[in-house]
Amino acid sequence: METIDADRAAELIFELLKKNPWLVRTGELIESDFNFEEEAVDFLHKMIFFGADSFGNTSIPARRIVTGLLTELLASLMHPESSLRENRWDVDDSKPSHEQALTIIFVETVESYRHSGQPH
Repeated sequence: METIDADRAAELIFELLKKNPWLVRTGELIESDFNFEEEAVDFLHKMIFFGADSFGNTSIPARRIVTGLLTELLASLMHPESSLRENRWDVDDSKPSHEQALTIIFVETVESYRHSGQPH
């Protein structure tokens, strides 16, 4: 295990997005997409624990929400005044970087949503 900071977490998520470009090729968010946030978080949860190489039968609006959540998380990790800059995460450094990124996504998106109804 390795404890990482926000800079390293951002690098890991960027690696995940480079390895899986389909995660960010979903089109522009529209207001009604936010009704599909729970489906999007469910997709992320399944992707983290079971893997995914496509969105499968996930709805188009939920796909756009997934993209939004991932890019928002990446931006928050990189923004100098973000509260996430202070966080640290334990990742399994024996796994590839894109798999380590899933740990960050789980903590900051899936767990956060399950506890508060809102991803960080």
